Amino acid sequence: PNPGYPTFAMTSRLLHAVPVQYPLYPHNDFQPHIEDIEALITPRTKVLMLNSPSNPLGAVISEESTRQLVELAVRHDLW
Repeated sequence: PNPGYPTFAMTSRLLHAVPVQYPLYPHNDFQPHIEDIEALITPRTKVLMLNSPSNPLGAVISEESTRQLVELAVRHDLW
């Protein structure tokens, strides 16, 4: 997530992964937009990183958003 804890991207790179950030917007209480995330998924995508409560924002992903994100991960066979 962007903004997100910088160590997430650094750790990904140490594992030879390529982190792709998805945006979080203040006007949406920093909840992820499913459409934004789905647009970033490619055949090379392996993991969907969620951070709740968010560091550094403190936002908590809602139950409904969490459910939608799990469904998205299942549809695309993501960890």
